[in-house]
Amino acid sequence: MGRPINLTDELASAALERRSLDLREVVLNLLRQFPDLALAPAPDILDPRARAIAASLLELLAGRRGQIAPEWTGREGQTEPFFLVAAAETMPRLKLLCEQEAPPALRKRNLYAPVNFLEVA
Repeated sequence: MGRPINLTDELASAALERRSLDLREVVLNLLRQFPDLALAPAPDILDPRARAIAASLLELLAGRRGQIAPEWTGREGQTEPFFLVAAAETMPRLKLLCEQEAPPALRKRNLYAPVNFLEVA
């Protein structure tokens, strides 16, 4: 039997690879396992972009639930600009919309998505 899956790693990987259906499933699993998102673990992965994505998404989800984000998220820095929705790279209007309206938790680390990103997760 292997090591338990770190859902924060799964969250970052699904977002980085833009696997939207998997990302929604991981978010639901994360919310079930950690009703208090402040207790969600830091990612084990070392990739700075993946860690920034995980931190931003946890901050986004915690903010929407009126919770405090995990303490570790404050230590994660910015990343190169990255669009969490692949279509934004080929659709100029969507790209502009993402840049202008991305939630602050994403934008502060140069991550871009529509304002309602993951609201239906």
